[in-house]
Amino acid sequence: MVDKVKRNMLLLPLAISGVSAFAHTNMGSLGLEHKNRKAEFQYVYACWKKKFSYEPESYLLSQGVSLQEDKEQIQAISRQDFKKGNTLEINGFILSKIETALMAATGKFI
Repeated sequence: MVDKVKRNMLLLPLAISGVSAFAHTNMGSLGLEHKNRKAEFQYVYACWKKKFSYEPESYLLSQGVSLQEDKEQIQAISRQDFKKGNTLEINGFILSKIETALMAATGKFI
């Protein structure tokens, strides 16, 4: 049986580059000493695993986010996360849960 979630999530790094969901945050680097984007995504995934007992792709699916989502919908979910206090602090940056889940899922699969 094909695990459609895992199969779809393998495409997430490509989807994120196309979606540019993080463009409104202007975060750039997460303040890590290295400038390696792959390592930053992997670090966010490690932070996710410390905070939550479930995988980031499970959260994304629970929020109705798929690879076909557009930037505006992800930004709307992000704004709601901030309003509800659904955030995670990583190296002094406050990220919405949806942003963190997208980055963590990318870090998991790259």
